[in-house]
Amino acid sequence: MVFVFLVLADQLTKLVFLKHYPILISLNPGGAFSVGDTLKVFPLIAFIVLVGLIIFAFKTKIIYQSYYPLSLIVSGALSNQIDRLVRGGVVDYINLGFLPVFNLADMLIVGGFAWFILGYLLKKRPKPSA
Repeated sequence: MVFVFLVLADQLTKLVFLKHYPILISLNPGGAFSVGDTLKVFPLIAFIVLVGLIIFAFKTKIIYQSYYPLSLIVSGALSNQIDRLVRGGVVDYINLGFLPVFNLADMLIVGGFAWFILGYLLKKRPKPSA
């Protein structure tokens, strides 16, 4: 349920920028940081990776341990995929000058991966018996 709210939040934010601040947006036809912008099959690859991540999460016990980080990753990826299918590219609107232009969905993906990796690295593991 969390991912539905996050996808809606990202899509509404993009609609606001498209309507009220169109000069600030950048339409990115590729992946993160415009990687793959010349590949015509990138939307298909992104979709396959997204579906694979969801299947992996549900087929392993990892979904129960990492619900929130995976919700961030899936919602960001799904929202950007919606952009690719509906608009022909991802709507980016945050330009800090020293980073590539990005959006809320990109922050969700990066934040989710960081949370997931930190959770894995900081997870308490049983000590091996001597």
